[in-house]
Amino acid sequence: MVSIVIPIFNAERYLKQCVDSALAQSFTDFELILVDDGSHDHSLKICKQYSETDSRVIVVSQANGGVSSARNHGVKMAKGDYICFVDADDHVSPSYLEQLVRPALQNDKIDLVLQGRIKCEGDKQTIITPNRDGVYFLSKDPGFFKDVELFRFCAVYSKLFKRDIIQNHEISFSGSLNHGEDFDFLAKYLIYCNCVQVSTCANYYYMINDGSLSDRYVFFENEYSCLSQLSDSLSGLSQQYHYEAIDKQIDDFLAYYTAKVLTSIYEAPRPKRSVRINQLRSVDDTFVRLYRDYFVPPTMNNKIFKFLYVNKCYRLFDVASMMWRRKIERSLRN
Repeated sequence: MVSIVIPIFNAERYLKQCVDSALAQSFTDFELILVDDGSHDHSLKICKQYSETDSRVIVVSQANGGVSSARNHGVKMAKGDYICFVDADDHVSPSYLEQLVRPALQNDKIDLVLQGRIKCEGDKQTIITPNRDGVYFLSKDPGFFKDVELFRFCAVYSKLFKRDIIQNHEISFSGSLNHGEDFDFLAKYLIYCNCVQVSTCANYYYMINDGSLSDRYVFFENEYSCLSQLSDSLSGLSQQYHYEAIDKQIDDFLAYYTAKVLTSIYEAPRPKRSVRINQLRSVDDTFVRLYRDYFVPPTMNNKIFKFLYVNKCYRLFDVASMMWRRKIERSLRN
């Protein structure tokens, strides 16, 4: 019934907890596809040990190609009617699959099941879920885009996808994205969805670990490339549904991401000043307008940076950003 795909790269510290939690599901009709992405540690060895003791475990090994490549490999191997994803440094509760699959079994028109997660940072746990349960028909009603903040729930975990939709429409994770590949995949998938089940269940434990993929820094050129590609994918979603609610979400997200791109210029190691100025000037006017109109600065410093940038005071923006960045670096050293 279900194929669980887990991409793995140097995850030996967390892998056993992750795989054990997947194998302990109350819903048992699944295959577990472990895709080792050229790990240098004992991850592949651990995977093979599981495959020797449980016939549901399928191990795939590939040269390192990144998380998107590993997920795509797993999807190609999948035989289940449905596909779900788990990251190797996270884990799930025993009812994870059952809660995802139950709505699809009750209504075969459902193309996507979306649930919440439990964010774990040290001893702190934060439950993040949609505001309400509901079944939404995307082509008839904008309610889904009003009730669900896609940016908060864009990760591919805590979701159940139909394999036929993925394969028939050749939907895949982009290998050219170093960040945001989940949102890109979801946006492309939603274009072909008719019915979505949203649930306030939270059975996925999202772990914040030092050095996790979501914490790794991506430099300006890569960040800006990601922004451009995500803009294209989200534009396709907007053209499909023509709802004001989705347009507003997309504008807010792209404005936020533009701010993130500008910040990326000042992460160490930084280029020299002339390069930084050219990078500030190179951002497309479309993204600058979105940043101006939709980005809500969370602090006074951010308000100053926004004012300087939208008024093309690039040198002052650069000076202010460098001063602020060095202040942060000094405080971290102390």
